[in-house]
Amino acid sequence: MPEVGGMSFRTENMKVVIIEDCRPAGTAVGQTAVYEGDFSIEGIGQFIPCFRLQDGSTIWGCECWWTRAENAGLLPKMQQALEEYKTHLRDVFDKSSSMPKRHAARSEGD
Repeated sequence: MPEVGGMSFRTENMKVVIIEDCRPAGTAVGQTAVYEGDFSIEGIGQFIPCFRLQDGSTIWGCECWWTRAENAGLLPKMQQALEEYKTHLRDVFDKSSSMPKRHAARSEGD
């Protein structure tokens, strides 16, 4: 996932804030984390940023949206912009003939 609100240049021990935690039942939104470097994850074929959260756990850049800590004051605006962007992407995917369509859940007996 791309960095939101700032340059993509990352430095070791850079402080970031998690804008959205995309993990199931993720609870890192608004937490400060420290960038530990980009690491290759087997099977992905690219380098992914790794962040150490305040509780000592790790969250990967592909599991969240994040920004530099100095942008933390913009967090509500960034979260709003992210939600608008996700809505836009859903609309694009729904209108595209080459993308799979989302279907309503079937009720029992269908």
